[in-house]
Amino acid sequence: MVVRESSLRSGEELRFGFRGLLRATLGLSCLLVGSTAFRTATAAPEAAEAADAEEADEADEAPASAPAAMPAPAPAPAPAPAPAPAPEAPLVKFYGFIKPALVVSNGVESFGAPNSNSVTAAAHPVAFADNNKIAYSAQVMQSRFGIVVGTGLPVTGKVEIDFHDTSQATPTTTIRPRLRVAYVEWAANETTKVGIGQNWDLFSPLNPNTYNLPGALLGGGGNSAFQRHQLWVISMLGNMELGLALGMSANNTAAGFSTVNRKNTPTVALRAAYKTADLYAGVSFIGALLEYAGVKDGAPDTKKQATIMANLFVQKALGAGNLKFEAYAGNNGANIGLLTLAAGRYDKDITEIGGFVSVAHPAGPVVPHASLGVAKVLNTDDIGLGYSVAADGTASRGSYLSGVEYNMFLDFGFKYPISKVALYLDGFVIATRHKLTPADRETYNSRAIAGGAEVGMLFAF
Repeated sequence: MVVRESSLRSGEELRFGFRGLLRATLGLSCLLVGSTAFRTATAAPEAAEAADAEEADEADEAPASAPAAMPAPAPAPAPAPAPAPAPEAPLVKFYGFIKPALVVSNGVESFGAPNSNSVTAAAHPVAFADNNKIAYSAQVMQSRFGIVVGTGLPVTGKVEIDFHDTSQATPTTTIRPRLRVAYVEWAANETTKVGIGQNWDLFSPLNPNTYNLPGALLGGGGNSAFQRHQLWVISMLGNMELGLALGMSANNTAAGFSTVNRKNTPTVALRAAYKTADLYAGVSFIGALLEYAGVKDGAPDTKKQATIMANLFVQKALGAGNLKFEAYAGNNGANIGLLTLAAGRYDKDITEIGGFVSVAHPAGPVVPHASLGVAKVLNTDDIGLGYSVAADGTASRGSYLSGVEYNMFLDFGFKYPISKVALYLDGFVIATRHKLTPADRETYNSRAIAGGAEVGMLFAF
């Protein structure tokens, strides 16, 4: 019994001890968990305070001279956009004008023909005896059309035509084109150009203010240059223009070669001028050595004779207008294709002088213009007749302006510009003295007077 009671007691004590140990273990665990949570909750603020304190210590330890950090610079402004490139010049450029006109005239001739297509002189009193009557005509043959190829390039080409034809008085569909210029020009450098082809002479470079474009003052009345096959060089040395050209001495419209191609020397033309924005003034020369056929001691003979022409020219801007002046002198100019009176013959050098003055200036909505030109042969006894008379008494005119002793031309009028169109009125009076035979001087007056007016429109493009 004693044993059993003690065993029972021991078992109870063991159970009690185990329960106590379990309670103690649970209590200790709770204590440990609570302590850890508390330390975790208080650790973050302490860590933050410690970090702040550490940063403050580092700041205190930094040198006093160290600059504070600068803010990043502002980005640079974007560059301005590049300007748009200038448009390139067209490779091919067309230009010209359309010129319909109505002409009323009395007693005129145009390059030796009895019409008013491009009036150059008063009609010959013998060859055109019936021409001293009022006549009217309409025409568009002074219209022009041109093409320039290579604009803006070192090498350019130019072709220009019109429809001028004095062999037809008032044509329509039978009008034929006429080549004015056709050449190629190379800009060797910034100051020098070299060209070859058919172009206007370097000699006598100015044109008068008129709407009788091919005729007025061109034939024995001032401007004397014409087209020529030639090779030229023009150079600018500051404001000085220097030009040299070698060309054909004349035209040859025959099928075969002639003295022009075999015997005559090329023409030599020189020009020197002072050129600014409002002044163009200088001198020009042209000459050649020509062969003439004749008779000496009853036998055929040939002889070389020189042609030399000199020209003085001035063009001055007058605000929106201009003043032009030319004067020339020389011998045998017509024999080298110039539009002058002097046509030399075998053993006969014909000498002449001539020139023109021309002005144009705006006056309100219109632009008046006026020109006065004159050409005169000095040795009139040596010139030939400008006409011939057949056995039946019929007279015919000779070559253009042949047999003319002097020619005076007064041209005047105005234009009314509207955009690219100009309405114009052009009047003219001409006095021409023709050389006649002694017998014809008994019947005809060698001094012829003519006049007329032209009205029309010029549309440029």
